[in-house]
Amino acid sequence: MVIFRSGGAQTFLDAYNRTGNATFEDESFIFAGQKIQEWVEKGYYPEGCNGINYDTGGSRMLFYTEQAAHIVQTNSFISNCKSEQPDIYDKLGVFNYPVIEGAKGSASEILGGGNGYSISASTKYPEESMELVKYLTDQEYAQDMSDSSGITTGVKGVVIKDEKLKLMEDLLVNSSYMQNFYDQFLPPALGNLHKQTTYDLFGLTTTPEKAASDMEALAQELDQK
Repeated sequence: MVIFRSGGAQTFLDAYNRTGNATFEDESFIFAGQKIQEWVEKGYYPEGCNGINYDTGGSRMLFYTEQAAHIVQTNSFISNCKSEQPDIYDKLGVFNYPVIEGAKGSASEILGGGNGYSISASTKYPEESMELVKYLTDQEYAQDMSDSSGITTGVKGVVIKDEKLKLMEDLLVNSSYMQNFYDQFLPPALGNLHKQTTYDLFGLTTTPEKAASDMEALAQELDQK
């Protein structure tokens, strides 16, 4: 998100699309790496943060026990928090990632992901599969999922009754641009390198300049294939 707030969404897209002279060595990428390492050295992240298991809720537990002041999360955090730690849920606030004064990024540019359904072309039951997808995307089902599971939905007409979930939906609806997670959006090799360089930045085993240079070198290599 620091990249987005520093350079804006277009800076990343230009580097990804190899537009003009845009590269992954743009100053916004280096700035983001510098901020990560500055915050690590200042102790803003928990010790051993690279080893915290997201899938088992390690980062959420730090937030629930008030050892973390805030947490960058997807909208699934709303339902997780409500079921796992209702006392914290009552005090939970939802807000967009802060802007950097004077930078290109906008508060309405967000980073996230999306889920979808697909049907195999080789399925023996194409009609039944399509009926299932229709059921999973109709208003009644979407309303039930919002009420029981606390999730946002792209289906029109759903009334969100949870105040915090409504705040989350408002952030999504009012965004000017949503970028899919870099590791999912980038080509697999470049996405994997992005994860590795980010890990190395947090571990202080590389420099922001080296991380940006490595990303650009691989992007150029892939672009030539």
